[in-house]
Amino acid sequence: MEQLAKALSAAQAEFGTVPQSGINPFHKTKYSTIEDYVNAAKPVLAKHGLSISQAPNLMESQFVLTTILMHESGEHIVSNQPIFSTKQDAQSMGSAITYARRYAYGAVLGMASGDYDDDGNAATAKPTKQANPPKTQTPAKSPAPKTPSQGERGTTNQSIEERVSAVPHLGGLTALYDGLKGDIEAMDEAKRNEVLALFSKRKTELTKG
Repeated sequence: MEQLAKALSAAQAEFGTVPQSGINPFHKTKYSTIEDYVNAAKPVLAKHGLSISQAPNLMESQFVLTTILMHESGEHIVSNQPIFSTKQDAQSMGSAITYARRYAYGAVLGMASGDYDDDGNAATAKPTKQANPPKTQTPAKSPAPKTPSQGERGTTNQSIEERVSAVPHLGGLTALYDGLKGDIEAMDEAKRNEVLALFSKRKTELTKG
């Protein structure tokens, strides 16, 4: 790994703080998108003979994001990041993959962003009890994704309301929002504002204790 290590060391000396063009409407904070990471790193990587490949993969019945940092010499580093999605539909999986990509991309390169930091609360949050916990099994063939009807969206919103109300602390609320972000962004404006209002209300309640 001698050549890759030297190239990565030189590249890290040139990386600046990653810009933040994304907006989190729940926390009212900015964050670095995957485009921010790629645009900030691309010229530096090319200069030092480095490149990155990212693709979803299936390992032992678990979807993961495989990130490979490569050097022109052929030396490389491989990292596998679990992909967690609330539902197995195209929108939820796409959002989860994008979320995993930006963190894995920055992590493998050692890049720094000024993202909102919850001090690990989301990672250490006690998970809420699920009525039907998932069982390890051979993944079934996913049906073709379809656009949810208005009635189906209403059912999803009701489910979100129940889950938001059941969250016991801010870390869990953050984790829930991140997991549902793709679904929320896909809603029409009225429904999206309604759901964001639920999150804001619960955040105020948890802050007050």
